[in-house]
Amino acid sequence: MPLPPRHAWLTALLLLAATLPAGCGYRWAGESAGAPALTGLSREGLRIEGRGSQDAPTLARQLKTVLGERLGLPARSAGGASPVILTLHLQPIKLTQQMENRDGRVEQYRLEIEAKPELTRDGQTRKLPEVRGVATYFESARVIESRTLRGRAEEEAMEDLASSLAELLRGAW
Repeated sequence: MPLPPRHAWLTALLLLAATLPAGCGYRWAGESAGAPALTGLSREGLRIEGRGSQDAPTLARQLKTVLGERLGLPARSAGGASPVILTLHLQPIKLTQQMENRDGRVEQYRLEIEAKPELTRDGQTRKLPEVRGVATYFESARVIESRTLRGRAEEEAMEDLASSLAELLRGAW
């Protein structure tokens, strides 16, 4: 029995609404980006090394988690060890003075986190361009408030770094 015209329009509208997110680049949570560089990469294949990871281990763990989520990586590879390894050589956090007040006290900083990524597949290692995350923050006269503001700036810079790296990886290899 054919659908009444009103139901046919509703069905067509629902189908269009269901396929529209895929057409604009939206991915559902856990869905792979499908880029060749990411094929075979799992969260256990993400490695964060370097002095920056030793100086800020919590931030390094957060970066690994955020990057795995952004790339839609599975927790483990299907065949055991990850056939692709992404190593991020995290540099120490850089602080640059941006602005001083009249008393010569620095009030604004630029915070940068840099990473030098390497992608290894089938024994071949490819160095990728350096990526960086940047944030600006104002330092308060109160110590506790300043620590909180700096912590937020570090997280913001780490998110920026993860976004830049995800974009780079979608076009790599």
